[in-house]
Amino acid sequence: MVDDPYTYDLSEFATEFTWGLIAWNLAEMQARQMLSMMIGGELTAMAIVADMGNRTVLEGIEAASRELGDASLREHLVHFCKGFGILLGYRNQYAHGLIGVQIGETVGLTRKLTGSVMQLKSGGRLKSINRTVDMTEIREFVRHAKALSRYAAAIEYELGMDDYGIAEMLGMPPPPLEKPEWPSALQNTPSYLQE
Repeated sequence: MVDDPYTYDLSEFATEFTWGLIAWNLAEMQARQMLSMMIGGELTAMAIVADMGNRTVLEGIEAASRELGDASLREHLVHFCKGFGILLGYRNQYAHGLIGVQIGETVGLTRKLTGSVMQLKSGGRLKSINRTVDMTEIREFVRHAKALSRYAAAIEYELGMDDYGIAEMLGMPPPPLEKPEWPSALQNTPSYLQE
C-alpha cells in the first residue's frame, strides 16, 4: 500500500462558492422587492411575488417597467433583467449540477480542489454535461453576482424604496446607478447519449 503524501483542500473553492450564493440570494430577494414595489409595494404585492419563479419575476419586472415614465430607469431595469437571466444560468448549474470535486492546482503537497459539474438533461434528446468549474470561473461568478446586487440596490433607490435610514446611519452615499458589464451566457458542450 502506498501512502498518499498529498493534502486535499476544498476551502478556497468552498469559500468562493459560498460568497457567490450569498450574493446571488441577495440579488434574488432584491428582484422580488423591486417587482413588489413596482406593482404596489404593499404586503399583498409581496405575497404574490414571493412564490414566483425567477424567470417569472424577471418577466414581471420587464412588464411593470413599461409603465414607468422614466425611460432611463426602464433601460436600467431591462439591463438588470438581462444580467440576472445570464447569471441565473450559472447559478442553476452550480446549485443543481455541482456534485463532485476535481483536483485543480497542486502547490507543494497540497492539491486544491475545484468543483465538478455532472448533469443529465433531456429535452427530447438525452445529453450529459461534465465539466470542471475552476477557480477563475467561480471568482467571476462571485464578482458578477456582487455587481448584480449592487446594481439592484441602486435601482431600488431610484424606485424610491425605503432603506429605513440604514444608509444614513452608516454614512453611506446612495449607490451609483451604473450599468455593469455581464458575462457571456453559460455555454456547455454536452455529450449526446442517444446517438
